[in-house]
Amino acid sequence: MYLTSSIPLYFAYSGGKDSTVTLDIGVKAIKELPKESRAKEIIVMFSDTLLEMPPVIGQIQNSIESFRTYCRENKLPFVFKQVSPELQDTFWSKLIGIGYTLPRRDYRWCTDRMKIKPMQKAIDEVLSKYGGYIAVTGARKDESHDRKERLESNALKGYLHLKKHSDSRCRLLAPIEDMTQEDVWDYIYTKSESWVDKNGLGAIYSEAAGDGDECTSVLEGGEAGNKPGCSKSARFGCYCCPLFEKDKTLNNLAVRNEYLKLIEDFRNWLVQFRDGYWDKRDVYNHRNFKKIEYDRDTHRKGMVSPGGYSLEFRKEILFRLLKMQDEVQKTNPEFEAISIAELEFIQDRWLREGDLELTIVEHMSYHKGVEIKYNRELFENAFALAMLQSKENSACVGTLSYYSHQHQNNRYYAQLAEQLMKYTNDAKEYIYALSNLSLKISQEEAVKYVLTLPVETTQYYPTPDMEKIYRKEWMSDTINFVTIEKLVHKKEIKPPLDRDLFGYVGERAEEFTKLESVQSNGYNWEEDPNLSLEDKFAIMEDSIDFNREDIKANRREALYQEGLEIA
Repeated sequence: MYLTSSIPLYFAYSGGKDSTVTLDIGVKAIKELPKESRAKEIIVMFSDTLLEMPPVIGQIQNSIESFRTYCRENKLPFVFKQVSPELQDTFWSKLIGIGYTLPRRDYRWCTDRMKIKPMQKAIDEVLSKYGGYIAVTGARKDESHDRKERLESNALKGYLHLKKHSDSRCRLLAPIEDMTQEDVWDYIYTKSESWVDKNGLGAIYSEAAGDGDECTSVLEGGEAGNKPGCSKSARFGCYCCPLFEKDKTLNNLAVRNEYLKLIEDFRNWLVQFRDGYWDKRDVYNHRNFKKIEYDRDTHRKGMVSPGGYSLEFRKEILFRLLKMQDEVQKTNPEFEAISIAELEFIQDRWLREGDLELTIVEHMSYHKGVEIKYNRELFENAFALAMLQSKENSACVGTLSYYSHQHQNNRYYAQLAEQLMKYTNDAKEYIYALSNLSLKISQEEAVKYVLTLPVETTQYYPTPDMEKIYRKEWMSDTINFVTIEKLVHKKEIKPPLDRDLFGYVGERAEEFTKLESVQSNGYNWEEDPNLSLEDKFAIMEDSIDFNREDIKANRREALYQEGLEIA
């Protein structure tokens, strides 16, 4: 394939046993060629999610360095590329910075952002340079029935181990597809080249699996009367993966690496918030700060949908993460849970949501003596707005508060400052004009202009009382109603047909039984004994003020009568 094809070989290397064997077979094949025939580069790519388990990533980095040295010494044309997610796509940037909720099996945003996108960017460079590639994969039929079916159904007749690729310009080569797990370990211990750390790889799998003697060399297996191999229970991946309740691999690795217990404790604390916990969520969408209501014909039609994690909860996650990092570094100084660059990205994102306290800047300066960069211009403008508008009399005709239909809080001021910086040439002058302090722009002109901006026309700033009601509604659900209703609506699942005395019977029966209970017992704030009469009056006024378009229109009409025309 290397000699006859015009497109290069491309190996995706994970550091695991299968990709190690696959890459080593490639090394052996190229070594057999005369040096003058090794002109074309071969691409090897490792995708680092930045969340790899410390013992595992240590083993992988050692293997990469060993591989590079081996290739230099033997004049092999392998070009190693290591990719990572871009700053805005790291796990902590998304979760803590932007407020993404934890990944679930039906919402695996992490795989796309942290692994696929970085690799795709590098792959696109290969495609633009060569027009295609032959992806050499470590997939094996022995792994699962589905993997076996895919490998067989995509096979190209007349070619050994060559398959169709999803991209017609490319091909897939699966040299170890017929190897069993025992074959793989046998190869590693008896046939692999010197760059492969046989004992290190076997040890890390053994520790991760927690199986002791099940991960053995040929010699050890012979002495014990067992076949060489290793348990399938080991999982290499992110140390805080929330797709399952308990991470057995992390737990097993912690037996010999005590500091991992600190990471495991943090991971277990975080994972509990994957489903439900509506009090930790926001009432607006974090992408555009809009309110999103259900439009499906269900019992939730018209209800405000839960957004991402609230700023308060994200602060809690960050401080727990930083504390865990400090504790781990006492034993493993090289461990870094979150980078300074990520902290700076998160601070700027929080600032856009109204963190005028500059929480991260103050924390890192006081506790670490570390300077965190942030958008100083945005902070100064937002802070000025918050200070000046707090002194305004909201009942006074002509002020922004009088005409605005939004609940003005720090997020409102931060967003208004950002929009004035984006759409005007002199944001500060408009800020002063809103408080009638400008000699260049009148207060009426400034207010008129602000009422045309997204902060007034499309974004959403509910009062604390309205947020309380939304969360009360969410709390009446005992399951992840967002997920199950979405799946039913998309016809990906159907309610079970069978029932018994206790509810539905069949796949996801418990969830559908709970859903039916929720639908028949809706939350009614008017009858909530935990709300005072004052709370209910406030809620009633808010619901009229914030949900009736005629109220908003009347406020703007007052401005029209002043002779101003909304652009």
